[in-house]
Amino acid sequence: MRLEAVLAIFWPLVAAERVVVFDNMVHVERSLWRAIAIGPLQAPVTVECSYTVFEGGSGIRAALMSRGEAERFRDRRSHRPAISTPYQMKGGFRHRIDQAGDYLVVLDNRMEGRSAAAVRLRVVMNHEDPAPGPARMLSSRRRLVVVVTSVLFFVVVSGWSGRRVWRAHSARHGFREPAGE
Repeated sequence: MRLEAVLAIFWPLVAAERVVVFDNMVHVERSLWRAIAIGPLQAPVTVECSYTVFEGGSGIRAALMSRGEAERFRDRRSHRPAISTPYQMKGGFRHRIDQAGDYLVVLDNRMEGRSAAAVRLRVVMNHEDPAPGPARMLSSRRRLVVVVTSVLFFVVVSGWSGRRVWRAHSARHGFREPAGE
């Protein structure tokens, strides 16, 4: 067997689906924020972020933003992060990205501005199991088909098993089925 054939067979088993993008300590000065680029992302992907503040008293906020929203944040204009945590000493988020582009994780230390923060930040991209999309309902016609099919299946299985039970019971107790006229 050739090497290419072996790799083609086993590649899905060994291919890395979870990629650690960032796993390091980050220093965020008091009353400031710091942005960490996590690179251009190919959609769909789930971004998992976790952080712990080791130094600093007020906690930080972590937010996932597109590059455009991060620029608006930098310019102190209204912005919309994809997801954001409250100010806390330890936290994280898991968010599905459906639109490809450049994204950043912003660590915000502006709540009280008392001291700088030393933060352990870990960001992972998960291509294998993206977060599920919104729940959907079947159309009324499909729901009717599912209900009717389920009821018919129940009637057929009940009739078949009931007949088998009746035959076994009557054979054991000497009953006979009524003769047809």
